[in-house]
Amino acid sequence: MQTPEHEPGTSPDVATMGGGTGDRVLVVACLNGALHGRSLTRYVPFTPRELEAEGRRAAEAGASMLTFVPRDDDGHPSRDPGRIRESVEAVMSCSPLPCAVSMLDYDGDLHSRRLLVAGRPTFVEVPVGAPRLARFDPAVSAYGPDRVLALPRSELAALSLDAQEHGVWPLPLASDPTDLLTVAELERLGYLSPELPVAVELLGDHHLTLPLLMATLSRTPLWALGVRGPSAWRALAMALSLGGGLRVGFEYGVKLPNGDDARTNATLVEAAVRLVHAVGLDVLDSGELRGRVTRATPSN
Repeated sequence: MQTPEHEPGTSPDVATMGGGTGDRVLVVACLNGALHGRSLTRYVPFTPRELEAEGRRAAEAGASMLTFVPRDDDGHPSRDPGRIRESVEAVMSCSPLPCAVSMLDYDGDLHSRRLLVAGRPTFVEVPVGAPRLARFDPAVSAYGPDRVLALPRSELAALSLDAQEHGVWPLPLASDPTDLLTVAELERLGYLSPELPVAVELLGDHHLTLPLLMATLSRTPLWALGVRGPSAWRALAMALSLGGGLRVGFEYGVKLPNGDDARTNATLVEAAVRLVHAVGLDVLDSGELRGRVTRATPSN
């Protein structure tokens, strides 16, 4: 397998600011996401068997945890509890890594609460913040061209209570400093735990958005960044310099640092692990992450 070359800005002399885990950072394998169909690559996993195979390879490549969107056989995000449970169980059976199910369309009704606990994943991943209307490219998106993303604080608090009642933790997905302030407030109120990860996703200009996040991220001990676009690996290197981890996989694209296309999520994870090691850091292992979940969970 070819070793990815460093882009400008990803050299091994990137200085690190540390973080709540010292010299260990998350590498999250995002197996499929909700935005891309197989026009991105024919290797995007849809079925439980495909998710299991991709999850196993990503775990062997060195990921800290796995995240995915349950889909039907045609690639559309599924709201069928049986399909969600089957997908979760397939991914959780392939490795000891914690896993997160992405639930972009949680709306607080009974059906959504059933979806939330189907298969009992470690985390349920939800966007947080003011509702935003996202425009997706219908040529690659599993959703339609328009979709409202993100949950306001009150709905995320309700989701957290639903999730924790069934032994599942919400994993907030933030995309701007205001979102991170909302996460901090929910942690203060006890709806989220500062022991557990926060996902950060850049939606706009990387060079503008990431510096704006710096001050807020310095108070977030465990976070990982996902980026789409041609300068993704450069932004990921910057995240490492801020003490953050990396979110990589088909959710964000197929490009390796040297410009080649990856045919598996594992190849992208391997590139991320090499980047982590190149700057003198280590990958947070699944045992430590599970320990954080245990410490965060109240004793009955």
